[in-house]
Amino acid sequence: MFYLKYLKEKSFFLNFVFFSLKLISVTYLVFIYSCDKSSDSINEEEAINDPVLKIDNVLPNKADLGDTLSIVGRNFKRSVILYLDETKLDIVFNNDSLVKFKVPYDGFNPFDFKIKIDNGEGVDKMEVLVSPFQLFTPIVDSIPVNFKYGKEVVVYGKHLTNSPSKKTDIISLNNEKITVTSHSKDSISFKLPYNLQSFDHDILIKAQLQELKILKGVKIPKPTITGLSKNKVKVGDDIMIYLSNFFPDITGLNDFYLADNKVEITERYRDSLLVKIPLGPYKSRDIGSLKIKLLNTDIENKIDLNLISKWYLWSYKRDYELTGGLASVGNLTLSSFYDNNMAYINVFKNSSGTENNAIFKYTPENNKWEESIIPISTEGIFGHLFYFFPLNNGVHTYLYIKRKTNNFYKYNFQTNTVTQLQDFINNELIQQPTGFVHNGELYFGLGYTGSTSLYQNRKIWKYRENSNSWEQITEIPLVNNYDLRNAPSVFKSNGKFYIGNGEERTTNFWEFTPDNTWVRKSDITKPVQRAINVQVDDRGFYYNNYLKNFWEYDIGSNQWFERNDLKAEGYNFGPEYMFIHNNYVYLIGYQNGYPPSNTLFSNHDHIILRTELYNF
Repeated sequence: MFYLKYLKEKSFFLNFVFFSLKLISVTYLVFIYSCDKSSDSINEEEAINDPVLKIDNVLPNKADLGDTLSIVGRNFKRSVILYLDETKLDIVFNNDSLVKFKVPYDGFNPFDFKIKIDNGEGVDKMEVLVSPFQLFTPIVDSIPVNFKYGKEVVVYGKHLTNSPSKKTDIISLNNEKITVTSHSKDSISFKLPYNLQSFDHDILIKAQLQELKILKGVKIPKPTITGLSKNKVKVGDDIMIYLSNFFPDITGLNDFYLADNKVEITERYRDSLLVKIPLGPYKSRDIGSLKIKLLNTDIENKIDLNLISKWYLWSYKRDYELTGGLASVGNLTLSSFYDNNMAYINVFKNSSGTENNAIFKYTPENNKWEESIIPISTEGIFGHLFYFFPLNNGVHTYLYIKRKTNNFYKYNFQTNTVTQLQDFINNELIQQPTGFVHNGELYFGLGYTGSTSLYQNRKIWKYRENSNSWEQITEIPLVNNYDLRNAPSVFKSNGKFYIGNGEERTTNFWEFTPDNTWVRKSDITKPVQRAINVQVDDRGFYYNNYLKNFWEYDIGSNQWFERNDLKAEGYNFGPEYMFIHNNYVYLIGYQNGYPPSNTLFSNHDHIILRTELYNF
């Protein structure tokens, strides 16, 4: 019992001690709490008494246009306003310690700007932050190569940011602004326009209010020729050209030239073009190259292509360059001649065609034309007045003028001077006469007389310069009353002359010997008037402008041959003059009708065809 009582007394004591300690602890905590509460009250009071705006920093310190940034600090009011320079910023969130805003897409210099904070205390007390953040520098990682017109170009990179609604003034190629189709922070897309003027383009990229220039950043591949459907062609033939890096769907973007002649494109395919071989001119049968004009650049590709046409266009001459007037038929006459290794082309000089008093010395090698006006007055008369009969001495030609008096001269075509000789006397004026020089004497006549009605002139006269006199010596035999000799063909062999043509029905053909004898030879099958002729050895040739072919007369065998192999295929012309020069035969004619639009000459201009002499 005592032990039990002892235990009860001891337990009471322990409980008392425990309770006392607990009471002390609570009292201490209350004291501590009271102290903390007192401290908080002091801080709050300080805050109320010190409402000054405090700025800690701007986060993040680097950004893209359009990003949201935070200004961290204290004492921001709900009515706070932010300005970037003078532009009011869009605030997306704010409280007393934080203001969030969006970086504008334009309106400031990214390297020198200010953020102004209006916390409601007046303009004079605004907080100013000088360039508190930086814009990322735009970076280009890659630009694909080998673009084509109208195709999408994509520039890949980082920080390529612009206003989402902006489409222009983002990309420039060689200083030409290009409209973009889409853009984001990591890419810019645009279509390659068709009006570019080069293959290599400097690209200027505007992003982040900054500029990034990449020299030759956009490259367009140059077109190349991969092959031809054939290697031997005639003028006007179709030929398929196989290519790569060209643009078949865009008419006019590629111009193609064979030997500097623009080709006519008839069909376009993804990898090829069907074109016509142009009329010319050509400097040889080896065309040699195909030139493509693209973006103001001539791209020349060597090709194995040869002309097999019998004739090809060597050159041309615009009619107005010869006459000074409007182009028309007949401005270049049959009175032209060849001497001293030059062709002398007789021309009606003015636009009204009053007289053929101009001579152009033509040099085929360099296509040079040198003009002379014959110094003889023809006042009061007009028409085809001048007829030339060269002495073949490299200096002089006899000159007959279709008029009653002052009608015969010796013309020095080297110095363009004349010497008057004894007039040719006849009751009727002779037109389109024939003349040839033999042993220093001129045989002159034939042609026709009359104006409204034409009458054949069968007479031939001889002019002797040593006595300055004329003599009628013979007449060509009469076969038919309609045997006009209007600019006939004349060939020469072994001192004899062979005369024919002059009218479509004049079939009889004659050998004339200067002893005034006539021998009828094989008839001409297809005679013509105003014939143009050449002679190769003992073979004479004339061009039949109705059949558009040549006829050959073999003097030795007295036979005629139709030479269809000499046809000038691919050209439409009226014959004017023909001559042989340095192993080539040249044929001059006026263009009859309008040629293709890509041709350098037009209707009635003069084309100069040539072929090798061995073809005759």
